[in-house]
Amino acid sequence: MRKDVENLFSKLEPPPAPEGLAGKIMDRIGHEQRRTALVRRIAVFSVGLAASAAAFVPAFLSVRTSLAESGFGQYLSLLFSDGGTVMSAWQDFGFALMESLPAAGIAACLAALLFFTASFMLVTHDMRSLRRN
Repeated sequence: MRKDVENLFSKLEPPPAPEGLAGKIMDRIGHEQRRTALVRRIAVFSVGLAASAAAFVPAFLSVRTSLAESGFGQYLSLLFSDGGTVMSAWQDFGFALMESLPAAGIAACLAALLFFTASFMLVTHDMRSLRRN
């Protein structure tokens, strides 16, 4: 009996594929590849977002400590408390302010903030793109 069934099914022709099935399959594969790439990008930029947020805190604390140690606040307060004297020697005062400014710490803090902002922007953009698909 088994040979009869096999013989019967071997003589039957498979039904024809619907029109445009191959195109629909390729479109779906492309959609899934784009979705997978978006999920990976979100994961990478989320790690960058967390790392930059974690780096910002010590950078900010370092800038705050450096500003207190350098006396920048005292020089800046002199501008408001004795403006006439500062204006008479404004060039020397400007140089003293620039010398006491912790530029490296401020640059590190701004770099962490810039990286955080860029990562946040890319994560939110990719999340919106993922939600639309």
